[in-house]
Amino acid sequence: GQTYPITFPAEAGIVYGAYVNVLNGVLRITRYGFDGGDVAWNKTNDYRFGKFYTVTTPLAKYLSTVPTVISSRYKSASNNSSSAEDNNYVWIRSVNANIRQLRVKDDNYDEFTADEFRTAMTGVQFVYELAEPIEIQLDTHTISSLLGVNNVWADTGDTEVEYRADTKLYISRLTEPDADMVADANITSGSYFMVGNNLYRATVNIASGANVIEGTNATKVSLATALNEINA
Repeated sequence: GQTYPITFPAEAGIVYGAYVNVLNGVLRITRYGFDGGDVAWNKTNDYRFGKFYTVTTPLAKYLSTVPTVISSRYKSASNNSSSAEDNNYVWIRSVNANIRQLRVKDDNYDEFTADEFRTAMTGVQFVYELAEPIEIQLDTHTISSLLGVNNVWADTGDTEVEYRADTKLYISRLTEPDADMVADANITSGSYFMVGNNLYRATVNIASGANVIEGTNATKVSLATALNEINA
């Protein structure tokens, strides 16, 4: 029920793979992606591959034999396995130590200009692995809020959540009265009220917004018990 804004690097694009460590509050981003119609493409003619289109992706991971990019339209190839016999594929090429290119070869677009190719790529998704995962330290308020029940959501790609239980906190919650409930209205001593799916009877007056502590200001009762007490 709570949302925390996170500032990503300017070149982030779309985050497609990340996980958060709830012990130290570090968000680790492993993949970026983009829509092919949102970037500026360049057209290249190479003696090995013929005509193809490129976009600079400086953060991409480059391995000569392992594909590090996936696409919603094209099969992925490593740099060494790309060949003129393949008509449609995508791969990452390291131009130099600091520049990497995402390259697309598609014989259907050989005669397109770079701008025409960009239009044709609208809606085509490209996702690439980062050479160095980006880690973002969340603030302490966000970290403490991760304890308890959490919903984790991603629009696509892999999502990983790593969690280790706080043993001391877990044991204390098993043995101590429940102080996590909050009264949503003034409750008179002896009145019955619901919190979530549980039925309680107030043992003292409870002010609106106050913690409901079982055994201190309220007692959990079953519906049958409440009906018997009311009818007694």
